[in-house]
Amino acid sequence: MCWRSCAAEWLQAQEEKVEDNQEFRHLVCEVMSHVRFFMMSAKHLAALLLHPFTSRFKEIITEGMRLAMNFQSQRSLPQNCPPSALIPRLYTAEVWSVHWTLENFPLLPAYGVSTLMFSTPASLVDMEAGPTYDWVLELYPKGVCFKRFYLLIVQGTLEMPEHVYKTVRLSLTLKDIADKIVRVNVGILIFSSQDGHEYIHKVIKKPFVFSNDSRMLNIDDLIPYDELNHRTFTSPYLIGPAGDSLKIQIIITPSSITS
Repeated sequence: MCWRSCAAEWLQAQEEKVEDNQEFRHLVCEVMSHVRFFMMSAKHLAALLLHPFTSRFKEIITEGMRLAMNFQSQRSLPQNCPPSALIPRLYTAEVWSVHWTLENFPLLPAYGVSTLMFSTPASLVDMEAGPTYDWVLELYPKGVCFKRFYLLIVQGTLEMPEHVYKTVRLSLTLKDIADKIVRVNVGILIFSSQDGHEYIHKVIKKPFVFSNDSRMLNIDDLIPYDELNHRTFTSPYLIGPAGDSLKIQIIITPSSITS
């Protein structure tokens, strides 16, 4: 849980540097104001009660926990709740995301498509045992080609010529949407490497509303086409021991806690 692994360790390190207790309490209050208790499951909230910081700073921490527990059990939001407390971040945890690596990139066919399927929780409430959304990802790393076809019209047939788009496209489709309206934030992290260390080179974030009328999200120019497919130099977006792998991470979270 982020509180135990990050915030608490950081605060403990700061306490060693701060001599004034009142100043440190102010720092704890400032840090805790950014913790979105509503995003935590009931199990994580119960575990947080046992954390040493909770017993030391009850008046700062427990009120947010109480409101969050009330929401988890009764599905009721408190009045005058800050809007930011109800907006999920783009969590990189496995439950909300998937890593995708395309190996042997130079050998992939032009205009080819790679497909991946995965699931994410439908809500931040009961996210461990609740319903999920099933997603289909399609990545076109070497352009998109629409083959020539014939369109049937009243007057007969109309020939439509082949058309090629030099773009790196990611398509995201929600399966079995039925008659639902699904509001999500989609994040794509694109990796690069330097001196043998991977890092996130580019971040794309797209809010989107899926419905019967909008079942697919297309993101073009995910990566500049020429930078990824250049023939004379190695793309900064290709990583791995042989410099021939494209790695991305896709994150999908509800656009609000009540989505």
